[in-house]
Amino acid sequence: MDGKYSDMISSDMRKEAFPVIVQDPSAGIRLTGYVHRILTYRYHWHEDEYELDILLKGRAIFSAGGRQVALSADDAIIISPLTGHGSLSLDKDTVALVIRFSASAFSHIAGKDGILCFSPSESDEATRFGEPFMRLRADAASIMLAAIGKDALSEAESRAYARLLILCLLRFFQPEKRDEALASSDGIDVVAVTSFLEEHYMEKLSLGDLADFSGYNRTYLSTFFKQHTGLNFHDYLTRIRFKHAMEDLTYTEKNMLSVAIDNGFPDAKSFSSFCSQTFHVTPVQYRELIRGHEKSANLSTRVLKDLNEDETVRKLMAYSRYIV
Repeated sequence: MDGKYSDMISSDMRKEAFPVIVQDPSAGIRLTGYVHRILTYRYHWHEDEYELDILLKGRAIFSAGGRQVALSADDAIIISPLTGHGSLSLDKDTVALVIRFSASAFSHIAGKDGILCFSPSESDEATRFGEPFMRLRADAASIMLAAIGKDALSEAESRAYARLLILCLLRFFQPEKRDEALASSDGIDVVAVTSFLEEHYMEKLSLGDLADFSGYNRTYLSTFFKQHTGLNFHDYLTRIRFKHAMEDLTYTEKNMLSVAIDNGFPDAKSFSSFCSQTFHVTPVQYRELIRGHEKSANLSTRVLKDLNEDETVRKLMAYSRYIV
């Protein structure tokens, strides 16, 4: 390791594993941070959390809220709650720092039934080294470096940097307030409803079928999906189908028609079209893209990296040294 960094990192710091957890109840902050390798496609959303992704190394495509964004090393993207998002590595060794934090951190601004949305929310060649994103990376990296300590001072330091991160987002990224409640089940058995779709996604399903199963009327269910996931019923079901189809595409040798039909798409064309809309690559191109790439055990598994790796620590240290 470069000497200018090695003298700043204690042996205790090097022993810490991920994820990092920071809690500051007085500020409404619950924060999880980790460094992971972006591998093959993943798609998910968070009901009441924001996510900040910073590429430490490599290139990736992010699909967020129906938009496709190409990120390079040092780029960052901010993703609001209920926004479906996925990532796909374009290089064989793409590494990202991820900070997820509770929506309650903004409750003093958004109010009980509101949500703050960030847009535009990603850096590019023109903005990645401007003050807003430099400050954002510095605060995120400082949270991670402080949080790996074991003493009370380190914990206090990580909470302080978490507060600075929230202030940075409010000051530089001008979120829009929307008066819509975050996920609320309103008495609906969420597990039963989502489990039903996970078990029957490959079948021809309608909102009426779900209403018959659950005992709730279609209008009530439609409102539930929009509030709970940020998606309407059809889009939510399509995302489930796509997630499973991409798993088949990644881990099996099935042809495109079989991948589509086995996962609820009416034909290969509709599956290919959805894949292209999401990541600007066809299923055939996706298979070629990931050929030779490392794969996780499944699409839900993250490959976390430990902070004791010199390359990661050097990058975080470099970010944290930014001074306005």
